[in-house]
Amino acid sequence: MLKYSAVPLENKIAVKDYVRDYVDVPRFLECCRACPNYSSKWSCPPYDFDPLSLWGKYGEFWIFGTKLELAPEFAGSDYNAPETNKEIRAALSAEKRKLMERALGLEKEHPGSLGLSAGSCDLCAECAKKSGSPCRSPELMRYSIEALGGNVGETAEKLLATPIKWVTEGKTPEYFVLVCGLLTK
Repeated sequence: MLKYSAVPLENKIAVKDYVRDYVDVPRFLECCRACPNYSSKWSCPPYDFDPLSLWGKYGEFWIFGTKLELAPEFAGSDYNAPETNKEIRAALSAEKRKLMERALGLEKEHPGSLGLSAGSCDLCAECAKKSGSPCRSPELMRYSIEALGGNVGETAEKLLATPIKWVTEGKTPEYFVLVCGLLTK
């Protein structure tokens, strides 16, 4: 059983400063094009709106996330081992759900705000966009920071003082980071 500690991360920044320093829509749109979710999920590009105009509707970006610090016996383990991979994915999914619940709760406390997800939407087993149908849960679907052109790697490193770690040569890093947030008026 995977053992980890969930460490909360948090910061706030003016949206105009965030856009100036961390948003590059063309660059991250190219990254999104390489992802299998591109044009397959309502939460992912391409959109029928300009992401910069969405950012521009808000005044402050409340960034929050979770650092999942793995127990020492899991850091450096074989990420591709089926049981390890399954447990890590389950832990990340559970923590992502908690973050999204927080974002949706904060939306209610801050009328006119918009929560941003840690990664693409995973509410449905298969997104209705694939069949050309409207979103089944538009009241719950949220965009991610990166899908709107935000640099999550730099956001985590510079604004949350926690560089993102990656699986390298099949080895599990000592921690994982999930980053989401809330755009407020």
